[in-house]
Amino acid sequence: MNFVSGFQAAFRRLRYLLTNEGIRSTGYSVYRYARSYATILAVRSLVAGRLHYYRARGYDAVADPYRLLSIDPARVGSYIPRPDNLPTVPPEHYYPSDTDLGRIKGGRWDKCVAEFEDLQKYRAIVGRFGDGQTWEDTGIFDELMEIIERRGSVDGCRSEEDLRERYQQIDVLYHAVKTDGYLSQTEINSRLNDEQRSDQERKPFSEFWGEPAINIGRDGDLLFGGGGGTHRISIAKLLDVDDIPVRVGLRHRAWQEKREQIYSGRSPQEVGVDPNHPDLRDLVSCRE
Repeated sequence: MNFVSGFQAAFRRLRYLLTNEGIRSTGYSVYRYARSYATILAVRSLVAGRLHYYRARGYDAVADPYRLLSIDPARVGSYIPRPDNLPTVPPEHYYPSDTDLGRIKGGRWDKCVAEFEDLQKYRAIVGRFGDGQTWEDTGIFDELMEIIERRGSVDGCRSEEDLRERYQQIDVLYHAVKTDGYLSQTEINSRLNDEQRSDQERKPFSEFWGEPAINIGRDGDLLFGGGGGTHRISIAKLLDVDDIPVRVGLRHRAWQEKREQIYSGRSPQEVGVDPNHPDLRDLVSCRE
């Protein structure tokens, strides 16, 4: 996470709003930005306290929570379902959130998963761009409208009109990835003009928080869940993208113990894990 770029983004947006939208609109935008900024600062404080706790408990190989991993999207085979999408919620189920950044957690949460390819959004992406269906034919609007009726909104959309606008943007995203490759949020922001960048930077430090979130199970499985990015990972899978940047929420305690063993000198093969696992690169690089 780069605070300098975050503050630069804030000043760019403020300048754009004052120039183009007036004081009233600027005041409202500053309020929303400040609220989001305060939330992120609270999360940072929580994460900092968590790091001190883990080190006091004797962990030596705690990963930098703000380090993005570069992963092959094909490795994301499962996801953690939202509890309100389950007919019954198992007692061991845990759905991660942004506040779980860098958290080490035991239990069976990493076993309460489903196949990523069973996600309606993934099936819609395949139907739209693999089979040439309309968005309506994929069934995605019907499913998301049901969620809107239950929750009031989904993905920032409150109506079918909102959904249609959003999925027009997904069309643009797919063709952009197909043409230019998969770009990180940093790369995307670097290509925007002032007006586009102003619109993009509504959330502080979006170059980190804007990336998809994954979690790491006891055996090193990459589990999607706890953040946005379903469409991006789905598009990356469909287009056979080699690698994408992600942030890491939860790590299973058993996986962290394997990191500790590697840090202490054992090889990944001795520990029984893939030596090319993306979450081991920081440990392997320390030896080189």
